[in-house]
Amino acid sequence: MSRARLAGLALGAVALVPGCAEDAAETFSVYGYLYTGPVVDGTSTVLPGATVNGYDLEGNLLGEGYEPNSSAPGYYRVPGFPPGADGAIVASAAGSWVPTVVVGRIPEATVYLDPGELYIFALADVRTYLEAWERSDPGGPVQDLDFEAEGNGGFVVGQLADAEVWAGTRVGAVDAEGGVHEAGYFAETGLPDRALTATTADGRFALFGLPAGPVEVWITLPGQADPLPDPFRTLVVEDGITSLLGFRITEESL
Repeated sequence: MSRARLAGLALGAVALVPGCAEDAAETFSVYGYLYTGPVVDGTSTVLPGATVNGYDLEGNLLGEGYEPNSSAPGYYRVPGFPPGADGAIVASAAGSWVPTVVVGRIPEATVYLDPGELYIFALADVRTYLEAWERSDPGGPVQDLDFEAEGNGGFVVGQLADAEVWAGTRVGAVDAEGGVHEAGYFAETGLPDRALTATTADGRFALFGLPAGPVEVWITLPGQADPLPDPFRTLVVEDGITSLLGFRITEESL
């Protein structure tokens, strides 16, 4: 007998290096290049000079990141993560970038991220994304990105791994204030469609208007009335994106 569960994201897909000096410490570091997008290809580059910090899922600062190697601009060390805990890395940069959150569980070892596991979204790409939602439902809920104003909150963008297998999955979230948020979904055409009530084979979803702070993401599997018993906990930041790209549902034995 088995049930589905939510697997770790981003920081959970890591290469561990045993025997490092930090392994004896009470906290551990995450190392990785910051890419200008979640896909490493000919259009993505490495971004130096950004702010890349670590937080717990309550939004408390754990460690300020920095670039330890002058010969490797855009390569960051983010210290202060307790072992075995869920943590978040928030990357931000002035100008043409949107604060981006990636989350995962920190094992009892130093973590070296693979290329593309740590990234930041470009403002122009995010505005194009939001405009597609606005065209799909004029007047519908879409995130207000205004870096000069307070209280806008942030939003979540995600895509299920093995999307065709899990088509028909519903996604919702509860914020720290108890507010309930229902996701919007993408049609198989690759365009957002407010009429949809669950994922399609495209697998993408979005949650808008979340206040900054901890968030619980709930998943209801296809054909089920109730969500999975354990939510996926993550963090939302002001005027930022929490990335759940590659959101994986796995089967485990009871």
